[in-house]
Amino acid sequence: FIAGDMLLSSTLRRAGIERSDALVLCLDQDEEAVMVALKAREIRKDMRIIATCARYEDYSIMKDAGIDIVIPSSKYQGDMLADAVLDAYSVDLLFGLISGKGSLELGEMVVERESKLSELSIPSGSRIIAVRSGSNYTVDLNDGLLLRKGDIVFFLKEKLRK
Repeated sequence: FIAGDMLLSSTLRRAGIERSDALVLCLDQDEEAVMVALKAREIRKDMRIIATCARYEDYSIMKDAGIDIVIPSSKYQGDMLADAVLDAYSVDLLFGLISGKGSLELGEMVVERESKLSELSIPSGSRIIAVRSGSNYTVDLNDGLLLRKGDIVFFLKEKLRK
């Protein structure tokens, strides 16, 4: 446990930011998350930064500040509530995947070398559902789809029952 002002570089260093792979920010104030992210980027340019976003209007500011993944929690909650009115089972499935309480798990793997989709080795019993290349996603999947190094393949699999 590290006590201190998270807006100070010295506090971030004492917390071990120089050897961390990621920084997760769950703060009440989006402005504080932006400032901490900027300080963290000064220290570790290659660090993955993930943050919640209290106000959806701050989403683009947080992305511009170098936060890799911004999760606008109130927007997602509102969207899920609205979708549940018409698509209750879809929302239930999505919640199960997010919370880990469903019977399915969402997995991902980074493509290590250029290859075709059919050449990938995914966990047994899994089904590929999407591919991310750069900032674009596709669900138009066929065995001949060419994957580039760094693409991300998403798959669903059943949880092992205990």
